[in-house]
Amino acid sequence: FVLDCCRESISARVGSTSRTLSSFPQRGGQPVQASTTVVNSFVIYSTSKGSTAGDGAAGKGGPFMSIFTEEMMVPGSIQDVMMRTRQRLLTDTCQLSPEQSTLTTAF
Repeated sequence: FVLDCCRESISARVGSTSRTLSSFPQRGGQPVQASTTVVNSFVIYSTSKGSTAGDGAAGKGGPFMSIFTEEMMVPGSIQDVMMRTRQRLLTDTCQLSPEQSTLTTAF
């Protein structure tokens, strides 16, 4: 499944009502973080840590999600999808989308 949410802290977006990773359920007082300790997980971030991802037009999704959903429709592995997505995203926005992977088989 794909979860599209902001990487930054909600406190950094004063007055914002958008959901971010930090607004999801907490464990031990800390936000639940994406984990790559699960075998065959593939976590993608729309931008690098410390950067702010572009929002895009209202109702259209940000640049990362717009490009990613187009590239998912092209046959190939998730790695191929991400390379194409990164190439287009860097060209269009200078935004870099890192990933964390524990894949052990092709996906």
